[in-house]
Amino acid sequence: MKSSIRPLGIIILSLFGFLLIVSFYADKSQFELTAKEMHGKVLHSGYRLDSTGLSQLVDPILIDIRNERSFLVDHLDHSVNVPLSQLLNDESLELIGQSRPKVIISDERIHANESWMLLTQMGYDSIFVYRL
Repeated sequence: MKSSIRPLGIIILSLFGFLLIVSFYADKSQFELTAKEMHGKVLHSGYRLDSTGLSQLVDPILIDIRNERSFLVDHLDHSVNVPLSQLLNDESLELIGQSRPKVIISDERIHANESWMLLTQMGYDSIFVYRL
């Protein structure tokens, strides 16, 4: 009986050690905010802009996340087209990382809000949403 417990104990200790090592080195999250902190930002921040709020921003970067075709048909003056599929490219993140206020523009409310939430979770600030 003692001889069968010993290998089982070694296996259990080995698995426990392996799990401990894996959990120590595992990346917990790439997000800057907890779910509770993000929920608070959504409820208490004025990230959604109307035309009055947009006109009050000083030198904003207007980021139109619609596809290129929709952007070419009609867009706000001085806006930059960064399709949603390219939002996390290095070049796009360099633009988003600037200290100026950034305004995400889209005719799809869910896409604009998802983009705001993702970029906010990644630690970017001064991001707003304007719906066409």
